[in-house]
Amino acid sequence: MRNDVLAGVMSLIFSACMALPAAAAPAQPNWMTVTPAAAGAPANDLAVIWVSGDGGWGKMEREVTARLAAAGVPTVGVNSLRYFASRRDPKGAATEIAAAAEPWLKDMKRTRVAFVGFSFGADIGPFMVRDLPPDMRNKLSLAAFLSPSEKANFQVSPASWLGVGLGPPVWPVMTALAPTKVLCIGGAGVFEDICPDSKTPPGMVSVRLPGGHTLDNQYSAITALLLKESG
Repeated sequence: MRNDVLAGVMSLIFSACMALPAAAAPAQPNWMTVTPAAAGAPANDLAVIWVSGDGGWGKMEREVTARLAAAGVPTVGVNSLRYFASRRDPKGAATEIAAAAEPWLKDMKRTRVAFVGFSFGADIGPFMVRDLPPDMRNKLSLAAFLSPSEKANFQVSPASWLGVGLGPPVWPVMTALAPTKVLCIGGAGVFEDICPDSKTPPGMVSVRLPGGHTLDNQYSAITALLLKESG
């Protein structure tokens, strides 16, 4: 009799637990793309916040973040075509993106962050890293900028698509991000980026890959550099 009662109680407890709703995922605005770490990937405490080029979440973003996921590194991505459809203030954008990313980092149990910007995202990236809230800035192990231009635009527009920089110069801000380590990845083609070929400032690693603005689609090489320099 006692065993029957105990079995009944355990069955009720099990049923109640099964009926509990799953923990809700953090909010995901329409400008955010989350790429979780792949199942069975190596353990890692690193996550990436990636700000895309002005074409949106394109092939560069998809290919590199898939490789990062396979290495156990999830990505919280910002689709610049959506987020910067209207002009943004760098500090306001940095604050909003950090606030949107923080619940995901907590949910993924990630304590270190690499900030990555490509093209348009690399132009505005130094300003956003500079203006991140202290809690998020202290998590940064790397700020990486892929194909950065001389000037930044804080709105996606025909000018940004044509590569016409209408805003402030990027280099002075990029070189003032210490103590955050900076990785500048430029192309060896005809596209002119600001990654230095020599006299690299302290705290910066500058690498050139074959190809122009899209770095010859060397996704695996880019992924390897991000993982290496993130420590």
